[in-house]
Amino acid sequence: MKRGRKLQSYLLASSILSAATLGTIFLTALVTHRSPPRVVPAPPGLDRVTAVGSPVTVTGDAKETLARLSDRGKLGATKAISRLLQRGGEAFYRIDTSSGTVCFASSSGSTPNASVSTFDAVGCPRPALNPNSFPSAALPLFDMSMAVRSTADPDHPTLKEVEGFAADGVAAVGVMRPNGEIAARTPVDHNVYKFESLPAGELTGVVALDSAGGILFTFENT
Repeated sequence: MKRGRKLQSYLLASSILSAATLGTIFLTALVTHRSPPRVVPAPPGLDRVTAVGSPVTVTGDAKETLARLSDRGKLGATKAISRLLQRGGEAFYRIDTSSGTVCFASSSGSTPNASVSTFDAVGCPRPALNPNSFPSAALPLFDMSMAVRSTADPDHPTLKEVEGFAADGVAAVGVMRPNGEIAARTPVDHNVYKFESLPAGELTGVVALDSAGGILFTFENT
């Protein structure tokens, strides 16, 4: 496997703006198949993210990143930033802006304190501009998963890390084999999902699940 690192930052309206290290890509960039549009009423809660975590202050590179995103995306000033979840050495953040756009970010190497100095990834979906963007029934996951290409089979990336943000109506997130089997799942906690470890073998999809285990949405690399 070629190893890589996360994107430093990205502003997501419909595309990823910054480049990843060779061999490492976000699943949202490689997806060739998504769930078909729903023709029945969507389950409740897929159009909102209501978790509010612990307030934090932003310093250093993280502060500069938010300033750049504000300028590029016309997001306005940052009104509030809170840590939704700390999982091991990684933290996940909600960023509310004066424009009404809510951004989401992650930071590795974090400690459970009241400040953050650097982000690994920052994304700002724009449902006001695109009603099918996160959070919605069309896209209930804001996925920050990474896939890697092997030298033996570069045309078929496999998941290396699976994490991201989920709408209120998503209870758990699973990872899929090429044949559609759900190989493992993890609960959503404060609108965040993260697999601490992944099962061995090829993993090519991420699936959103409701409280009964029903499939709400899939990302697949087919």
